[in-house]
Amino acid sequence: MPSLPAWACCWPFFSLLGALLTAWTIREINELRDETRRSADVLTPQMLRTAEMELTLTRISLQAGHAILSRTTDELQGAVGEIGRQAKRLDELSSEFESAISTERNSRDEFTLLFTSIQTMQQINKHLLSLT
Repeated sequence: MPSLPAWACCWPFFSLLGALLTAWTIREINELRDETRRSADVLTPQMLRTAEMELTLTRISLQAGHAILSRTTDELQGAVGEIGRQAKRLDELSSEFESAISTERNSRDEFTLLFTSIQTMQQINKHLLSLT
């Protein structure tokens, strides 16, 4: 009977090592897939909401400036009406954003700070409009 090489007695060890490495690789791939899915399902819509909130704030500011510089009451009423529509949209976006916040990295605290800043800006706009 031919003699076996010295490493032949270790084949169960190498098989087990290969199985462990395969299981670890599959687990890592699954975690990566889950994180990618979370990014697509949660983070991307939140980024889009943030961008739309920023754009809406810019529109409100521009309309406030337009209202201040308006020459007729029709222009003023149109600008004020547009500010009201944009403010309503901003409130909707804020509610959607807050309801989709994850609790990671103090997100709720950051949102509260942001929302307080938005409310302060809206109060300043109302005050400026009352001066016209």
